[in-house]
Amino acid sequence: MTPILLVPKRIEITLEEIQNNAYENARIYKEKTKSFHDRMITKKELNVGDKVLLYHSHLKLFPGKLCSHWIGPFVFSNVFPYSAVEITGLETKYSRSMGIA
Repeated sequence: MTPILLVPKRIEITLEEIQNNAYENARIYKEKTKSFHDRMITKKELNVGDKVLLYHSHLKLFPGKLCSHWIGPFVFSNVFPYSAVEITGLETKYSRSMGIA
């Protein structure tokens, strides 16, 4: 009786196939991450008359213990579709239109 030798076939993978697999895996990862992020977003209902504070991002350049990053209070004077609002200041005559992300 002669023994049977099991020799695996040599699998040749080209660089292009490896790149395609990596691209496909990255696409799948991005889709899963995006769907998870989209599920965590909560809808906010904006109404005329709501009081809000604005985040003053320019103060990031000058950090300090006593600097407040928030300015306001403001009131929504008009709410447009797609999260666009118009605000007016309570103590000042400040008025501004902006989009809310």
